[in-house]
Amino acid sequence: MNLAILKELNDTSCIEIHFEILHHYPEENEGSRIFITFYREKAVEKTIDMGWTNQTLFSFINLMMNFPLDKKNGDFHHYEKHLELHWTYEYDTDLYLLTFEDQGKLFLLKSSQNELTKFGNALKNAVESAPSSNSYESNK
Repeated sequence: MNLAILKELNDTSCIEIHFEILHHYPEENEGSRIFITFYREKAVEKTIDMGWTNQTLFSFINLMMNFPLDKKNGDFHHYEKHLELHWTYEYDTDLYLLTFEDQGKLFLLKSSQNELTKFGNALKNAVESAPSSNSYESNK
């Protein structure tokens, strides 16, 4: 399946972020088309239809698989239009407060280091199982 889900489940709310890889060109200078959907209480807050180059995509996957890359607080910035990430470690809860930012809109989620690395692995698998752009177009 070409879907990776990051969830925050707590006593008062359910927040999910779905990364669906619609298609992927594996060549170095290519990339992927991605739908990212933010849910709160199972209702869609926003869906982003975007493309990331492989350089940006694999930098993000590496960050997630090895989270937090020895930085308790940090940022994921890149040169593309959509989706940046900021995180802050909460010592009292041993969780990370993640702030996803897309064109001025913020989406907050708390997660553990373990869940973030699982998400990174799921995202890597989603990219690897995504159809190439040619097969995606022919199946539309």
